[in-house]
Amino acid sequence: MNVKKYHSLPSVKRTAIIIALFSILLTGCVKDTTQAVLQTIAIKPDTVTLEMGSSMTLSPTFTPAVFSAIAVDWASTDASVVTVSSGGTILAVKSGTAWVTIKDKNSATTGKVMVVIP
Repeated sequence: MNVKKYHSLPSVKRTAIIIALFSILLTGCVKDTTQAVLQTIAIKPDTVTLEMGSSMTLSPTFTPAVFSAIAVDWASTDASVVTVSSGGTILAVKSGTAWVTIKDKNSATTGKVMVVIP
C-alpha cells in the first residue's frame, strides 16, 4: 500500500490496519511454554532371575523418550540379596527376592523390577 493511499483512509481503518499488523507481529513472537512431563519409567521384563554372583545392567524406558538422559536414583529393597549401581547394574549377592527401583530425581515417577536369586 503506498503512503498516499494509506493517509487517505479514514482514521478508523488506519487504526484497524495498525492493530492487525501489530497482532500478526506479536503472534510470531509468542514463546511456546509447553513443557513435557515424565509419564512413566518402565523396566522390561518385570521379573529378572539371576544366578548368585552374576550381574546384568537394567535398561529403563522413559515415556516420553525425551527424558532418556535424566538423572535417576537406583535402589534395592534388600541389598543383602541384590545390589544396584548408580548406572543400573544389578549384582546377585545371595538367594532371595528383592525389588530394584529407579526414581526420577526431579519427580515422584518410578519404575521397578523384581529380582529373584534361586
